[in-house]
Amino acid sequence: MPQPLSRVKPGAALHWGIADAPETFHLWRHIISVINCWSYIDGLSVTMLCHFLKADFRTVFAMYSKLTSSEARRAAFLGAAASAKPDDFELIQATLDTMSASRRRRNMFAHNIWGHSPDVPKALLLFEGDVFAEQTVSIHQIIADGKFEPKITPMVNDAGQRVNKIEFPALPQLDTSRIFIFKEKELKQDEEEAGTCVTIFQLLMKATNNIADAQARPQLLSVPRIQQALAKRSSGNAQSAHSQPPQKTPHG
Repeated sequence: MPQPLSRVKPGAALHWGIADAPETFHLWRHIISVINCWSYIDGLSVTMLCHFLKADFRTVFAMYSKLTSSEARRAAFLGAAASAKPDDFELIQATLDTMSASRRRRNMFAHNIWGHSPDVPKALLLFEGDVFAEQTVSIHQIIADGKFEPKITPMVNDAGQRVNKIEFPALPQLDTSRIFIFKEKELKQDEEEAGTCVTIFQLLMKATNNIADAQARPQLLSVPRIQQALAKRSSGNAQSAHSQPPQKTPHG
């Protein structure tokens, strides 16, 4: 897991952007690969939606592309998938469960700010999207409250001259608990996981479409994470059913 900068080097010099850090350029291929994998999965999702809704590709694509959040897209996908056979729907839900962490990481990569630090070599820094705005608001509030007043101290310098030493209060710094260190090891793992999600989703698509691949479903069901997700869903459904109040009989 990537570590927050506050735990590793809270006083590190910070630079957003990577144009002036060519030594980190090779790390970008992992980030781009993760985003690319999920763009491909989104394209496959539209094809599956067409199957569920029995609708034209362009119509479905136009509808799906207007959904900007991953939660909205997941809800739309599951809403359409509910028309599938119960066994297929359960498998679809379980498969999406196993892919959710990679989807969140893709969103993290795409919607935040990348930078670097000379004090944290061979790594990229990911700044949460509003961390700069948070700092700016805090600075403006201090100034508006009249708390940014200089401290003036008369003193004698080395040349024996009387001068005034002027010191301004320290301004709020960026919250380093919201800046994360990504080294190549973590980025490679994220890239591999996104690739695995592509493979799993392709199997799901083959297992649930009109011309079902006879081998796809057994292959998908043999994947340990899919087995665990199905078992978890089965256990949750059983507990939910057990917690329901008993149905009244006509004579009860």
